[in-house]
Amino acid sequence: MQEQIDYLNNSTSSNYKPAVSTTDKVHASSTGNCSSATAIGYCANAVTSGDYSNAFTTGNRSNAVATGNYNNAATTGDYSNAITTGLDTTSVTTGYCSNATTSNDISNAVTVGNRSTAKTAGNHSFATTVGYNSNAFTSGVGSHASTTAHKSNAVTAGAYANATTSGDSSVACTKGDSSISASLGYNAMAKAGVGGGIVLAWRSEFNKLLGIKSSLVNENGIKPNVWYTLDNSGEFVEVPDMNNA
Repeated sequence: MQEQIDYLNNSTSSNYKPAVSTTDKVHASSTGNCSSATAIGYCANAVTSGDYSNAFTTGNRSNAVATGNYNNAATTGDYSNAITTGLDTTSVTTGYCSNATTSNDISNAVTVGNRSTAKTAGNHSFATTVGYNSNAFTSGVGSHASTTAHKSNAVTAGAYANATTSGDSSVACTKGDSSISASLGYNAMAKAGVGGGIVLAWRSEFNKLLGIKSSLVNENGIKPNVWYTLDNSGEFVEVPDMNNA
């Protein structure tokens, strides 16, 4: 296939050909298989649509989008988004207030910046955040969500999908059958649906671990789809403000 290049937008349509943009507000796009698109300028976008092709951005307010199978989308700038729609793909963002989204099976979304969101919609896909006040969401079967920083949330909707948080004042929520919500930080909360279970860490105000409390839903007084935390004695108590919201 003859290569087609638009020097204004830095686009390629042939296989194995990269598109690179380093100028502000200029786009890089590739449509061939095994091709990459890279944009490192301010407010620039990188887009790929072929299989085994990757999209990267390093500038602020930049987006990376990959729509083919076995592709990766990565951004490192602030206010940036990484999106993949193909099978077995990965979206990664490292900037503040950035989002990573995947929509197909066996695809993962990862964010490391504060106030960032990782979302997956496919089965057996994971969402992970490590930044403060960040969220991880999954909706597929066997897809897990995890957060590690304070005031961060992990939510799963599919069966056999676990939600785990380790930061203080964080929440874990699962809705599917055979799914576990585990909140391991201080002042954390958890809830689970029918057929699920919850795990909470009992900690002192200085974060010393005092014990672990766990239960299946519909045992030990644990109701489905109700928020729980631990009191000063390490016992499950409902969270009225959350449950009445």
